Amino acid sequence: MVFKRSLISALVAGAFAAGLAGVSQAAVVYNQTLGSFGAATAASLFGNFTTDANFALGTFQDANGADIEVGLRARYRVRPTQASDATGVYGPFATGTQTAAFGSPARADRAEWVYDFYIDTGLSISSALTFSLCADTDRSSGFTPDCVDPISFFTDNRTNGTELGNSMQLFFPGTPGHTGYDVNAAGLYTFTLTVLENRVALGTTTIVAQVPEPGTLAIVALGLAGLGFARRKKQA
Repeated sequence: MVFKRSLISALVAGAFAAGLAGVSQAAVVYNQTLGSFGAATAASLFGNFTTDANFALGTFQDANGADIEVGLRARYRVRPTQASDATGVYGPFATGTQTAAFGSPARADRAEWVYDFYIDTGLSISSALTFSLCADTDRSSGFTPDCVDPISFFTDNRTNGTELGNSMQLFFPGTPGHTGYDVNAAGLYTFTLTVLENRVALGTTTIVAQVPEPGTLAIVALGLAGLGFARRKKQA
């Protein structure tokens, strides 16, 4: 029940924050594959054996009518990407199952999942454009963002033509949302990526990553076990 209330609160908070910024979410489409400007080779931007699919992709226009794409997704750090639901909620991401890919022995301070951002202007980025990548720092009611300009802040962004992106890992200091985060805590992790022209917001893409309470995981496991038992009984 607590988790359900948190989910509703976070989604309402995200919508409220977007409304204050005067940003429309109508142009955001979920579970999209990158490369819509024709390059179709964005797979070189992200590693860990994932494909560049399942992004929440917003396409907005600047003052000259040129398209600008900004995308976000949450995914398992090592496993394949996971699609969101129709509102951009990813997960649930189970914790405590880190593999050797996280080091041996596994480190409890590392989350099972990461979030990725993507920007494509179709051309070189003009000086009038800026971007704001934000993570909610409290995972509760209200929206308390920790924001950076992802283009100027990070020094290891990957580029391919006019495409730019990176994979953000919450346990790294300096990553948006790092401060105050317990990366394995149950709750909702909200992220936004906004494109601005001369400091005026053109549009925002928002996603939510979901980490369930331990009790929720246990209920899911019991449910799956019950289905398996019922199937075996029916076959017998």
